[in-house]
Amino acid sequence: MVWTGVLLVTTHNEKVALLMGTTSPYRLEGLSDGDCWSLFQELAYKNRQKEQPSFEEVGNEIAKKCRGVPLAAKALGSLMCLKNQKSEWSFIRDCAMWDLMGHEDGAGILSALRLSYEYLPTHLKQCFAYCSIFPKGYRINKNTLICLWMAEGFLPSSENMPPEEVGNGYFIELLWLSFFQNVRRDFDGNMVEFDMHDLVHDLSKSVAGVDCLTTDLARK
Repeated sequence: MVWTGVLLVTTHNEKVALLMGTTSPYRLEGLSDGDCWSLFQELAYKNRQKEQPSFEEVGNEIAKKCRGVPLAAKALGSLMCLKNQKSEWSFIRDCAMWDLMGHEDGAGILSALRLSYEYLPTHLKQCFAYCSIFPKGYRINKNTLICLWMAEGFLPSSENMPPEEVGNGYFIELLWLSFFQNVRRDFDGNMVEFDMHDLVHDLSKSVAGVDCLTTDLARK
Protein backbone atom coordinates (compact mmCIF):
# COMPACT_ATOMS: atom_id res chain seq x y z
CA MET A 1 0.00 0.00 0.00
CA VAL A 2 1.44 3.34 -1.05
CA TRP A 3 0.70 6.29 1.19
CA THR A 4 0.28 9.61 -0.49
CA GLY A 5 0.25 12.83 1.42
CA VAL A 6 -0.72 16.41 0.68
CA LEU A 7 1.45 19.38 1.56
CA LEU A 8 -0.43 22.62 1.97
CA VAL A 9 1.66 25.79 1.76
CA THR A 10 0.26 29.14 2.88
CA THR A 11 2.03 32.41 2.17
CA HIS A 12 1.49 36.15 1.99
CA ASN A 13 3.68 36.28 -1.13
CA GLU A 14 2.19 34.97 -4.37
CA LYS A 15 5.70 34.47 -5.80
CA VAL A 16 6.28 31.73 -3.22
CA ALA A 17 3.13 29.94 -4.38
CA LEU A 18 4.23 30.19 -8.01
CA LEU A 19 7.68 28.79 -7.19
CA MET A 20 6.09 25.64 -5.76
CA GLY A 21 4.90 24.96 -9.29
CA THR A 22 2.67 21.97 -8.53
CA THR A 23 -0.73 23.56 -9.01
CA SER A 24 -2.25 26.96 -9.54
CA PRO A 25 -2.30 29.00 -6.32
CA TYR A 26 -5.64 29.55 -4.64
CA ARG A 27 -6.00 33.21 -3.77
CA LEU A 28 -8.10 33.90 -0.70
CA GLU A 29 -10.46 36.80 -1.11
CA GLY A 30 -10.74 39.47 1.55
CA LEU A 31 -13.89 40.52 3.35
CA SER A 32 -16.55 42.39 1.43
CA ASP A 33 -16.84 46.11 2.14
CA GLY A 34 -19.98 45.40 4.17
CA ASP A 35 -18.37 42.67 6.29
CA CYS A 36 -15.24 44.77 6.79
CA TRP A 37 -17.39 47.69 7.96
CA SER A 38 -19.32 45.41 10.34
CA LEU A 39 -16.09 44.16 11.95
CA PHE A 40 -14.68 47.68 12.18
CA GLN A 41 -17.96 48.99 13.58
CA GLU A 42 -18.21 46.25 16.22
CA LEU A 43 -14.94 47.42 17.78
CA ALA A 44 -15.12 51.14 17.06
CA TYR A 45 -18.54 51.47 18.73
CA LYS A 46 -17.83 49.10 21.60
CA ASN A 47 -17.87 51.71 24.36
CA ARG A 48 -20.48 54.02 22.88
CA GLN A 49 -24.08 54.29 24.00
CA LYS A 50 -25.30 54.25 20.42
CA GLU A 51 -24.01 54.67 16.92
CA GLN A 52 -23.34 58.25 15.92
CA PRO A 53 -24.67 58.85 12.38
CA SER A 54 -22.22 61.67 11.77
CA PHE A 55 -19.35 59.20 12.15
CA GLU A 56 -20.78 56.53 9.86
CA GLU A 57 -19.72 58.01 6.53
CA VAL A 58 -16.16 58.61 7.73
CA GLY A 59 -16.03 55.18 9.37
CA ASN A 60 -17.15 53.48 6.19
CA GLU A 61 -14.39 55.20 4.25
CA ILE A 62 -11.80 54.13 6.83
CA ALA A 63 -13.06 50.54 6.69
CA LYS A 64 -12.72 50.50 2.89
CA LYS A 65 -9.06 51.46 3.24
CA CYS A 66 -8.53 48.15 5.08
CA ARG A 67 -9.10 46.43 1.71
CA GLY A 68 -10.97 43.52 3.20
CA VAL A 69 -8.22 42.44 5.62
CA PRO A 70 -9.73 41.43 9.00
CA LEU A 71 -6.61 42.27 11.02
CA ALA A 72 -6.54 45.79 9.56
CA ALA A 73 -10.23 46.30 10.37
CA LYS A 74 -9.69 45.06 13.93
CA ALA A 75 -6.63 47.24 14.49
CA LEU A 76 -8.30 50.41 13.21
CA GLY A 77 -11.63 49.63 14.87
CA SER A 78 -9.86 49.27 18.23
CA LEU A 79 -7.99 52.53 17.60
CA MET A 80 -11.12 54.50 16.67
CA CYS A 81 -12.92 53.27 19.77
CA LEU A 82 -10.64 55.65 21.66
CA LYS A 83 -11.38 58.61 19.36
CA ASN A 84 -14.52 60.55 20.28
CA GLN A 85 -14.25 63.51 17.92
CA LYS A 86 -15.32 63.36 14.30
CA SER A 87 -12.25 65.43 13.42
CA GLU A 88 -10.06 62.63 14.78
CA TRP A 89 -11.82 60.09 12.56
CA SER A 90 -11.44 62.38 9.56
CA PHE A 91 -7.73 62.82 10.29
CA ILE A 92 -7.21 59.04 10.23
CA ARG A 93 -9.20 58.74 6.99
CA ASP A 94 -7.17 61.48 5.29
CA CYS A 95 -3.77 60.57 6.75
CA ALA A 96 -0.97 60.72 4.16
CA MET A 97 0.35 57.37 5.36
CA TRP A 98 -2.28 55.56 3.29
CA ASP A 99 -0.68 56.94 0.11
CA LEU A 100 2.88 56.52 1.34
CA MET A 101 2.30 52.79 1.73
CA GLY A 102 1.24 52.49 -1.92
CA HIS A 103 -1.56 50.46 -3.43
CA GLU A 104 -0.03 47.02 -3.85
CA ASP A 105 -1.33 43.92 -2.06
CA GLY A 106 -0.87 44.18 1.70
CA ALA A 107 -0.53 47.97 1.69
CA GLY A 108 -3.87 48.43 3.44
CA ILE A 109 -2.97 46.29 6.41
CA LEU A 110 0.52 47.78 6.70
CA SER A 111 -0.94 51.28 6.72
CA ALA A 112 -3.54 50.32 9.33
CA LEU A 113 -1.01 48.68 11.62
CA ARG A 114 1.45 51.55 11.28
CA LEU A 115 -1.28 54.07 12.07
CA SER A 116 -2.28 52.08 15.14
CA TYR A 117 1.34 52.06 16.28
CA GLU A 118 1.87 55.77 15.68
CA TYR A 119 -1.09 56.58 17.94
CA LEU A 120 0.23 54.50 20.84
CA PRO A 121 1.46 56.44 23.87
CA THR A 122 5.25 56.36 24.29
CA HIS A 123 5.23 53.80 27.11
CA LEU A 124 3.31 51.32 24.95
CA LYS A 125 5.48 51.97 21.88
CA GLN A 126 8.63 50.88 23.67
CA CYS A 127 6.95 47.83 25.19
CA PHE A 128 5.61 46.76 21.79
CA ALA A 129 8.93 47.34 20.00
CA TYR A 130 10.67 45.22 22.64
CA CYS A 131 8.60 42.21 21.53
CA SER A 132 10.70 42.10 18.35
CA ILE A 133 13.32 40.09 20.28
CA PHE A 134 11.10 37.01 20.04
CA PRO A 135 11.12 34.87 16.89
CA LYS A 136 8.19 35.08 14.51
CA GLY A 137 5.42 32.68 15.56
CA TYR A 138 6.85 32.23 19.06
CA ARG A 139 4.42 31.68 21.94
CA ILE A 140 5.29 34.39 24.46
CA ASN A 141 4.69 33.86 28.18
CA LYS A 142 2.90 36.93 29.49
CA ASN A 143 4.58 36.99 32.91
CA THR A 144 8.01 36.48 31.37
CA LEU A 145 7.42 39.42 29.06
CA ILE A 146 6.31 41.63 31.95
CA CYS A 147 9.46 40.70 33.88
CA LEU A 148 11.58 41.61 30.86
CA TRP A 149 9.78 44.95 30.57
CA MET A 150 10.44 45.50 34.26
CA ALA A 151 14.15 44.69 33.89
CA GLU A 152 14.39 47.27 31.09
CA GLY A 153 12.86 49.93 33.31
CA PHE A 154 9.71 50.28 31.17
CA LEU A 155 7.31 49.86 34.10
CA PRO A 156 6.96 52.64 36.67
CA SER A 157 6.04 51.67 40.21
CA SER A 158 4.20 53.49 42.95
CA GLU A 159 2.78 52.83 46.38
CA ASN A 160 -0.63 52.21 44.87
CA MET A 161 0.39 49.92 42.00
CA PRO A 162 3.41 47.58 41.77
CA PRO A 163 5.19 47.32 38.39
CA GLU A 164 3.73 43.86 37.75
CA GLU A 165 0.23 45.31 37.72
CA VAL A 166 1.36 48.19 35.52
CA GLY A 167 2.82 45.66 33.08
CA ASN A 168 -0.39 43.65 33.08
CA GLY A 169 -2.29 46.82 32.20
CA TYR A 170 0.10 47.53 29.33
CA PHE A 171 -0.35 43.97 28.07
CA ILE A 172 -4.15 44.28 28.10
CA GLU A 173 -3.99 47.56 26.18
CA LEU A 174 -1.80 46.03 23.46
CA LEU A 175 -4.07 43.00 23.31
CA TRP A 176 -7.16 45.20 22.92
CA LEU A 177 -5.47 47.09 20.08
CA SER A 178 -4.82 43.79 18.23
CA PHE A 179 -1.03 43.86 18.57
CA PHE A 180 -1.27 40.58 20.50
CA GLN A 181 -3.52 37.61 19.68
CA ASN A 182 -4.36 33.96 20.39
CA VAL A 183 -4.26 34.26 24.18
CA ARG A 184 -4.21 31.00 26.14
CA ARG A 185 -5.72 30.99 29.62
CA ASP A 186 -5.13 28.62 32.53
CA PHE A 187 -7.83 26.78 34.44
CA ASP A 188 -8.47 29.86 36.59
CA GLY A 189 -9.01 32.07 33.55
CA ASN A 190 -5.70 33.92 33.88
CA MET A 191 -3.99 34.89 30.61
CA VAL A 192 -0.82 32.83 30.30
CA GLU A 193 0.67 33.14 26.82
CA PHE A 194 0.02 34.66 23.42
CA ASP A 195 1.59 35.32 20.05
CA MET A 196 1.76 38.06 17.43
CA HIS A 197 0.50 37.96 13.85
CA ASP A 198 3.42 37.66 11.40
CA LEU A 199 2.76 41.13 10.00
CA VAL A 200 2.55 42.62 13.49
CA HIS A 201 5.88 40.99 14.28
CA ASP A 202 7.33 42.54 11.10
CA LEU A 203 6.07 45.91 12.33
CA SER A 204 7.72 45.42 15.73
CA LYS A 205 11.06 44.73 14.04
CA SER A 206 10.61 47.75 11.80
CA VAL A 207 9.90 50.19 14.63
CA ALA A 208 12.62 48.69 16.83
CA GLY A 209 15.16 50.04 14.33
CA VAL A 210 18.68 48.91 13.56
CA ASP A 211 19.30 47.70 17.11
CA CYS A 212 16.70 44.93 16.81
CA LEU A 213 18.09 41.45 17.54
CA THR A 214 15.75 38.47 17.35
CA THR A 215 16.71 35.47 19.46
CA ASP A 216 15.78 31.88 18.63
CA LEU A 217 14.99 30.48 22.05
CA ALA A 218 14.44 26.96 20.68
CA ARG A 219 17.95 26.69 19.25
CA LYS A 220 20.68 25.35 21.52
